[in-house]
Amino acid sequence: MNVKNDFFKLVQKSHNILISGHINPDGDSIGSSFGLALTLKNLGKNVKIIKNDDFPTNLEFIYRDDLYYNDEFNDSIDLFIAVDSGDIERIGDSVKYFELAKNTANIDHHITNTHFADLNIVLEASSACEIVTELCIDYDVIIPEDAATYLYLGILTDTYRFVYESSTSKTLRAAAALLDINANRKLIHDNLYDKLNTNLLLFQADVIKNATRIGDKIIVAMITKDLVEKYNLDFDKTSGIVSLLKTIDGIEVSAIVQEDEPNKQKISFRSQEIIDVSRIAVEFGGGGHVRASGANYEGTLNEVFDKVIKRLEKLYEDGDLSR
Repeated sequence: MNVKNDFFKLVQKSHNILISGHINPDGDSIGSSFGLALTLKNLGKNVKIIKNDDFPTNLEFIYRDDLYYNDEFNDSIDLFIAVDSGDIERIGDSVKYFELAKNTANIDHHITNTHFADLNIVLEASSACEIVTELCIDYDVIIPEDAATYLYLGILTDTYRFVYESSTSKTLRAAAALLDINANRKLIHDNLYDKLNTNLLLFQADVIKNATRIGDKIIVAMITKDLVEKYNLDFDKTSGIVSLLKTIDGIEVSAIVQEDEPNKQKISFRSQEIIDVSRIAVEFGGGGHVRASGANYEGTLNEVFDKVIKRLEKLYEDGDLSR
């Protein structure tokens, strides 16, 4: 079955199209939602995006609200497209529209994807934005300039500026194609990477100072709401600390447990070249990638932190973490 061809057949016969990224959206979720929506609108489709959560504050420079859904379709949804979501729980309250839609599609790059839609385009790629870009290029679908900027954003952020091993020659070709369409690279770089927030740097230093080491290869940090508030930061600006922890010399696996809801905590895992952290994330009811995964896990902050510590202690005791 040619899922790419089947996707555009679905699009062709659809008019009212809803797109949803995942809860707690990141650059790839935002980028693939808006990039795809703007591209399909350019084809004459009536496209809206479901707003599952607040727009990330670090991405406010690219915010627009004209594409958000306000029940304009009166439940007449021809096609629902989930992007960057490994399972149906990740689309949050959007599931009610997913269930109403005549057809559903799932565009994703997570190896733990559960193939929950009628049509599942789950491919090996750096990001959902790379897949959307590849889909459009393969089928000669025009990507407008504003869509190209969103898609470039998703590729750039999900590859950590092309550092992660998920960045392949195919990834770079997709990014180059978007730049050829005049994706606004300067806008993204200036706002995400060329402006250092003093409070964020102090927060990062605090987290690193108080993180727990397991042997000399694993590091785990607990992030409380009080700590985030101490430095006057927003929740979405702090999650990148898990990638920073991974860059400490000698570290193979990093993890954070971040206070979210009273009885549900956010867990993030990162690894270098040896450990498949997606398997660990699955044990906590989550998933993701070999080198970057996460989960939302029920329990108090201390309970969840202790469970993560015990699991990673076992990894250290049982696994070969040497290069």
